[in-house]
Amino acid sequence: MKIKFIFLLVFIFFKYSAYSQEINSPIEDSIKKYIYSKPKKAIVFSKKYLQQNLETGDTEKIKLAYSLLAVCNEVTNQSDSVLYYYHKRLSLAEHPLDIINNKFYLARTYDNSYNYNEALQLYSQALDLAKKENNDAHISHLRLSIELLKMKLGLNKDGISTGAFNYLKESYSAQKGDRTGSFVRYNRKRLIEVYLHKNEIDKAEPLIKEGLEVALQSENMLFLYYMFEFRSRSHFLKGDLAKAKLDALEAKRYATKLTNNAFLNEINYRLSDISSKENNYEEALSYLKAILKKDANKPAHQAAKYYKLIADIYKRIDSTKLSYKFYYKYIEEKEKATQEYLVAIASIHDITLKEQLSDVQSMHEEELREEILKKEEQKKTKWAWTGISGVLLLLIILLFFFFKNKSKVNQKRFDDLMIKINAFEARKGEENKLKLTKVAIQDPILEEQDIEQPKFVEKNVVKDINYKLHEEDTDTINTIDVKKVEEILIKIQKLEEKQYFLRQDCTLHNMAKKLKTNTSYLSKIINTHLDKSFSIYINELRINYAIIELKNNKRLRSYSIKGIAEEMGYKSADAFSRYFRAATGITPYVYIKKIQEI
Repeated sequence: MKIKFIFLLVFIFFKYSAYSQEINSPIEDSIKKYIYSKPKKAIVFSKKYLQQNLETGDTEKIKLAYSLLAVCNEVTNQSDSVLYYYHKRLSLAEHPLDIINNKFYLARTYDNSYNYNEALQLYSQALDLAKKENNDAHISHLRLSIELLKMKLGLNKDGISTGAFNYLKESYSAQKGDRTGSFVRYNRKRLIEVYLHKNEIDKAEPLIKEGLEVALQSENMLFLYYMFEFRSRSHFLKGDLAKAKLDALEAKRYATKLTNNAFLNEINYRLSDISSKENNYEEALSYLKAILKKDANKPAHQAAKYYKLIADIYKRIDSTKLSYKFYYKYIEEKEKATQEYLVAIASIHDITLKEQLSDVQSMHEEELREEILKKEEQKKTKWAWTGISGVLLLLIILLFFFFKNKSKVNQKRFDDLMIKINAFEARKGEENKLKLTKVAIQDPILEEQDIEQPKFVEKNVVKDINYKLHEEDTDTINTIDVKKVEEILIKIQKLEEKQYFLRQDCTLHNMAKKLKTNTSYLSKIINTHLDKSFSIYINELRINYAIIELKNNKRLRSYSIKGIAEEMGYKSADAFSRYFRAATGITPYVYIKKIQEI
């Protein structure tokens, strides 16, 4: 006796120590650990967690505690407790999304309790709020929940609408990476339900297999029940009653552990149906009697289902009196269920109508917004085009005055140039000896000075040379042989007469070679006696020639600027245009155009 007493004390000590250790560990971890495997133990920890946070006044943790207590009671099918804790949590919710979530959880609880009308009302309220918040994810999720409820009521032969089904598949695929996550578990469960409803067993079975593996791995008794129940239903649909019965018994084992009467009723009904089809009527009736004994306050549509099966079984075993008895009960419950069904149908109709009106209103509002945006865009476009038009008009006016002014300037420069050319040609006619020799310009490439207008100078080259020679100081005379200089200057004049300057190879080096002297000596003579560099000297000759030739030669005027440039000894049109403009103040193009207008 003493030994037994000692053992009892040791057992109590270790039991108490283990319990204390669990309490002292982080409570949240303990709740998560037991919520699906030992829900009653999880409730103990959740209540302690709630009490701690009520003392500290941490609102967020209090809301979490209410959620945990609701889930724990949901696992054991304590609907009243679930509703109580979700209502408590809803009373603390302030943010719209938090309110939407609470209403959804309340609706799901009513849905699982077969109170479809209340569930639909809450789904509808949450949906309206989600629309106000423009939260597409919540809208789609709530519409899916309503579609699944409609499937339970048998309002859609395909289970759920195509849009809701596609959303469910996409959501499951998107979250599939987290195999043990709550959203994945519930979406997997919903997909299986839809596939089984549509009798698409081959699509349901891989999901059942995967769900069973995950549930076994995490020891999640709630989803172990669901997966075995689904697999039993799958075998039943295929006609494999033996396997269906084994899985139903396994599901019943987990329902018993969870002490979930709703699950036990459903699985007993499944076992009864299987036994009935196996012609084992006694066993079938025992399962049904267990249902009626345990749960007297069953939802009408469930009670109708049970009474109908009992009536059919008694009919098969020729117990007419009992068959009628339960058949009348079936009729009675069926009438109640029909009333509930009609109320739910009316609620769904209202929700559908509201949805349609909402969609029409949303469409109208969207069209109105688009129209307003379109008008605003048109107004912006109109002002933009007005601004652009104004700028363009101003630009055109400025360009008009610019070109008009430029045209006046070009005309004046052309008129001045023509006066000089006409005077030069008149003098040339009077005195054949006078020749166009040079135009005093500055090369813009070589010097960055203001360009002087061209001057047509008439002079006797030889006299000019003698004059220059007499102006030279003693050092210059000693340096340059006067006679030799005169010879070179005469040769230069002859080259001018032969129009050597029009050749592209007319360079200082080539001219020095022709005159049989060196470049340095020739350059010094030109700088000293012509008072300019070799480059300016050649360009003056070319431009003076071009001015006269373009005035008198119609054929040359038909050439392109590049062609004219090459005729004048230039390798590029740009160089010719640059020197021509520097000398005359106008471009070759303008000069040719003005000549043709005369």
